[in-house]
Amino acid sequence: MGNAEPGEKRPNLAGERAVDSKAYLSGGEAKQAIDASRIETRTGNGGTKTAEYWVVPAGATFDSAGTEPVDENKVKAIPDHPAAAKKKPVKKAQ
Repeated sequence: MGNAEPGEKRPNLAGERAVDSKAYLSGGEAKQAIDASRIETRTGNGGTKTAEYWVVPAGATFDSAGTEPVDENKVKAIPDHPAAAKKKPVKKAQ
């Protein structure tokens, strides 16, 4: 579950934190290889710059009060280390 502080400017920041966490756990740098279908992304109202992880045992249900599901078709994971911008070739003086 991703949270955001009230003063943060990007509107989907809580959702981005949740989706980024899912990407990290399911195949990112952590190499945890957790099946992505077992991870549900949600946003909460924690009012902090955090992501929370809840482990729900098989057969149990998560009490989702105070959270909202993230539409992963609209909110995409942002890589932790985006590729650097390509440099323009330097012209030689003649």
